[in-house]
Amino acid sequence: MAKFEDLTGMKFGYRKVIKYAGRNENGNSLWVCECVCGKFQILRTQSVKTGKSCGCHKNDYNRTHGGKGTRLYETWRMMRYRCENPGHKAYPQYGGRGLTVCEDWHDFGKFRSWALSNGYSKELSIDRIDNNKGYSPDNCRWTDSQTQMNNRRNCHYLELNGETHTLSEWSRICDIARTTIMHRLERGMSVEEALTWKSSVKK
Repeated sequence: MAKFEDLTGMKFGYRKVIKYAGRNENGNSLWVCECVCGKFQILRTQSVKTGKSCGCHKNDYNRTHGGKGTRLYETWRMMRYRCENPGHKAYPQYGGRGLTVCEDWHDFGKFRSWALSNGYSKELSIDRIDNNKGYSPDNCRWTDSQTQMNNRRNCHYLELNGETHTLSEWSRICDIARTTIMHRLERGMSVEEALTWKSSVKK
């Protein structure tokens, strides 16, 4: 039999352990637990430690948010990954630069409410107005790809081969006029083409 571990008073995710409730027929310790919704359950130690709710959180999510698997949910998830997951390929250009997701938007429901009240549609993508600032209601909007590209140019940040610099910095690094790089992007060139094709136009 495993060594007894007293979980009384401990919190695990959505549950708080109220008291010990003996053992079941298999010798597993049982605990009276209170869910955040106020519902009480008697659970085995293994179940307690998962931290899952009694089911209320999942039901509330599906009823109120209904987002998992939708495009908007993926937008929210990837937004957080870029800023908070060091293992994500885009992290160096987001979280690595100090960009964050505001506290309210860690709740998908609040993000969804903002999105639906501020022009979200499946044809649009989330765009930061000031690319030196993170994701928050006062710095984000829903725009088409052309507006996003213009915004990136205005704020001068471009990425190539895992490196991110301002447009002016790329101009110096590549010895290509800043205006030339901008014009190339406006004509539809990729960032790589805009920064690697040499030009006779000098800064």
